[in-house]
Amino acid sequence: MDLPEESYFYQSKEFLIELYDCLPERIFSITTPIIKGLKTFIFFLSELRVEVLNLHFELNYIDDPLNILYIGNKHQLKFIMGLIGTNKCKFSKHCTLFFWEIGRYLENPNLKTDLITININKILYYYLRPKGYFRIPDFVKSVLDLSGSFEDIKKNFHENILRNNRNILNSKYSWKVLNNESALRHFYYEMYVPYIKKRFGELAVIDSYYKVRRLFRTGFLMTIQKENKPLSGAICRTRNGIFIFEFVGIEKGSLQLLKEGALDALYYYCISLALEKKCKEIDFGNSRPFLNDGLIRYKRKWGTKFVPNYKQSREIGIRINSSDKKGYQFFLNNYPILFDEGNLSGLILLNKENPVDLKYMKHLEKAYYNPGLEYLIVVSTNGFNNEVDEHCGISTKNRVRLFNMASKDWVTRDFFNILTS
Repeated sequence: MDLPEESYFYQSKEFLIELYDCLPERIFSITTPIIKGLKTFIFFLSELRVEVLNLHFELNYIDDPLNILYIGNKHQLKFIMGLIGTNKCKFSKHCTLFFWEIGRYLENPNLKTDLITININKILYYYLRPKGYFRIPDFVKSVLDLSGSFEDIKKNFHENILRNNRNILNSKYSWKVLNNESALRHFYYEMYVPYIKKRFGELAVIDSYYKVRRLFRTGFLMTIQKENKPLSGAICRTRNGIFIFEFVGIEKGSLQLLKEGALDALYYYCISLALEKKCKEIDFGNSRPFLNDGLIRYKRKWGTKFVPNYKQSREIGIRINSSDKKGYQFFLNNYPILFDEGNLSGLILLNKENPVDLKYMKHLEKAYYNPGLEYLIVVSTNGFNNEVDEHCGISTKNRVRLFNMASKDWVTRDFFNILTS
């Protein structure tokens, strides 16, 4: 995979943003909403006409290709591939629509596809107000509250993380904060790029060196070493009392170093540094909006909570359009995080032969409920036994909502409205 093209225009853009980043922080509270509004309006003007594409994805857990009718900008296809989790996609152009034609097009009952996905700017989405669609964020942030001492924070760590932390302290790890250009170049070309390629393969979105350098210049490089050998690193910044992970890398993208604890050590010592800087929280960055995403589950073990990506300028809507198993198989394997009346909720669809028992329900709650969720919504085609009903009514403090619903009803336009009523 080639690195991003670093044209003169792109370098100039990053230079101007860098100048903006150097403004006093008190200015940002005024300028940020203005810039966000301008970006949304510009996106709206650029999407007065949108493309309708037929996408065909090959997924390991579905025998035949998953067919998706996609409405949006073709340049956002790589994002959709990342959302679905594969680059094995063929597509063909169906038609082009003006924004006022989209609503009537979606009302067509004869659309033959498994899923319908809308990916358009916020102004246009609110104009359309499509019914029966899951509204999902483009990404979700995982944030760690730093109230209290390090020992207080550790109380929310998963037992695996506590065990790994003990190994970190017993090993000869050390950390450094670096601010020189040579360290930055090593991080970018030997840590960040190889790690992103190894982790995401052909779906990797690699930011340019100039963007990474811009953020580095208003922040710093945190590196983890062992016996003077670099293992991992992160470009970090502090803004308004928040310690922010901007970019993370592992030396040579080595999965072996990952298994040995290079990323664990980076998280551990960054928390320690954030406490030294008297930050109120750590922003561990964006993840795919699915409860069972590996990165989300890893961050959850550090006691993080979900917060929406407030910089999001697009709206994404997904609807199951076919009662055929392919229509909902994707959601049986990917548990989406949804916008729910301005909050975030998680959705788990289950198509099991028997009612869900208490043991499995406790597993779902332990594995997938995350602070920051309004509800964990669990839908089962064969219901729940009485112990589960009692448990979710008392022990979960109403944070889990149960629905018994046949899979054929998952394709109705009222499906999402029923879940959030």
